[in-house]
Amino acid sequence: MTNITAPPKNKCTVRIGADRLLCEASDLISGKRVGVLTNHTGRLSDGRSIIDAIADSGLCKLRALYGPEHGISGDTPDGEVVEHALHPRYGIQVCSLYGRIHKPTAEMLDGVDVVVCDIQDVGARFYTFISTVALAMEAAAEHGIPFVILDRPNPIRGLCFDGPVRHPSLRSFVAWMPIPITHGMTIGELARMWNDEGWLANGVKVPLEVVKLDGWSRSLWYDETGLNWIPPSPNMPSLQTAVVYPGICLVEGTSISEGRGTSSPFQIIGAPWADPEIILK
Repeated sequence: MTNITAPPKNKCTVRIGADRLLCEASDLISGKRVGVLTNHTGRLSDGRSIIDAIADSGLCKLRALYGPEHGISGDTPDGEVVEHALHPRYGIQVCSLYGRIHKPTAEMLDGVDVVVCDIQDVGARFYTFISTVALAMEAAAEHGIPFVILDRPNPIRGLCFDGPVRHPSLRSFVAWMPIPITHGMTIGELARMWNDEGWLANGVKVPLEVVKLDGWSRSLWYDETGLNWIPPSPNMPSLQTAVVYPGICLVEGTSISEGRGTSSPFQIIGAPWADPEIILK
């Protein structure tokens, strides 16, 4: 079961793109065959899945689903291949974009008029969700399919930009775009930059719409938004984890453990051979 923490009290209320789609931007999907790139974080603030909300709206036809790392349900362990499947309720294809295929194929996009993306990012370059979004945008652009981002807050605020910009020679699935480690942007803002700057493959540009946030300011931490925290991945259980993740995840490049699989992933580091007194010096 997904662990959803209670929203904080006496904080501002941010309206996410998913909340605004059906009531304020329904023309983006009305009468169309829709593909949805999402996972378990793709929920309206009332708890409904964006998949169910779109399917039950009667505005359009749900044609296909696409899932990032950890799968559409978010429970597959880090780095593990996610297989294609059929959705248990709707009987449509759930296409995995983490495994043998990272970019939607022509077959996966067949019969889709528009792709809607609703995924919660954590604000770090090497979190693979943003790589998946970039590749899905490229595929949509190559097939002339509009792309809609339902925007969500950057949980670690939109004020901090830190770490080196990715060098061209070091491009990988955990460093797809030339941005700093802590980028300070929402997925919608990242998508606009990639598109406008011509950073998608061969400079292609997708017809892009971003259903913007309402009430979010760049100084807000996620626990100040009034939104529920839904762990984006098994080792991202809390906002506190997301805050330290951009720095502590660098430990993965060493032989030291960063606490994956423990009750405090990315909040503890160590190794059986490590001498804490020497390390602390």
